[in-house]
Parts: sequence; structure tokens; C-alpha cells
Amino acid sequence: MAAVPATRRRPLPGLAGCGDGLVTGNRPARVEVQNPPYARVRLTPVERERWRHVLYGHANLYALFVAAALEDLDDQGVLAELHRQLGSAGVVLVLHQLAQDIRRRVADRELD
Repeated sequence: MAAVPATRRRPLPGLAGCGDGLVTGNRPARVEVQNPPYARVRLTPVERERWRHVLYGHANLYALFVAAALEDLDDQGVLAELHRQLGSAGVVLVLHQLAQDIRRRVADRELD
């Protein structure tokens, strides 16, 4: 854009946004790209209730970010993630459990 004089520039539509990945209720997204963190987190009782569908023992930020992204996708939405090299059995277990939850949610959507 530097080559276009400021007087001739037109604003671009808001096609992309950047924000807190745990905040849900945004406009439905067609595509969401994230690099979720891998770490345990302590949740308040209210937060624990909110995220109970993705908690498998301890609360893992990765699971919360994935769940929040899935809630914000539109019916044809795609979630893309950057992952670090998986080396922890705990992370692999969370991924496996999340994959099962995602498949169940997709199947439920298709039945609606």
C-alpha cells in the first residue's frame, strides 16, 4: 500500500480479526486460524462449568481454545491450527479426546 498515495487509498473491509481466543460469541467465522497454547490452567467453578464438555481431568488451555474456536465457526467453517511437536502423552490424550468430541459435535450438527 505504500505505493498508493494516501488520498487514493480506500479502506479494506474487515475480513480478519485478531483477539482473545477464549472469548466466544463473536460473529460466525468461515475460517479460524490459531496457535493454541499447551498448558494446564486453574478454572473457577463457573469457568469449569462453562467448559465441562472439553475437560478431561485437569483443564488444558489447548482444549479450551479449540472448543472456543469450534463454537465461533459458521456451518461451513474451517479451523486451522499450528501445533508444536507432540511429545507429551498428556497432550496426545487430550488431542484424542478432543477429536472424539469434535466428531460427535459435527455429527450432531448434521442431524439438526
